Amino acid sequence: MLDIEGEPVFEVLKNKPATNDITNISSDRIGIVTVSEKDSGRPLYKVCPDSDVSVIFAKQDGGEFSAVITDSEIRIGGMIISNHHYRDSMAGVFVDPDIGVGMMDPPIPPQVAQWLS
Repeated sequence: MLDIEGEPVFEVLKNKPATNDITNISSDRIGIVTVSEKDSGRPLYKVCPDSDVSVIFAKQDGGEFSAVITDSEIRIGGMIISNHHYRDSMAGVFVDPDIGVGMMDPPIPPQVAQWLS
């Protein structure tokens, strides 16, 4: 999801492509969703929904890194958070081309939590 001028723009919603004017989004026959830049076609990330959700992010230098979310853990790069329970709250993961990837603290900005509720 992108925050464009204070409004949510979804790229993938409930593991399905969500059409928008910012990015190209496609899905293959087995359900892998690919999001790429509208103008250049450069891949940004892929979502592989299954019992474990896997997201593969394209790095600016052409490499990749992945995040895997299961019912018991979140794995991003070298970080693993496991056996945590989130009651009445959400865990957030951010991806920033300049900073990288990490867990959010606070977990999710209030505006984003409202959009997802």
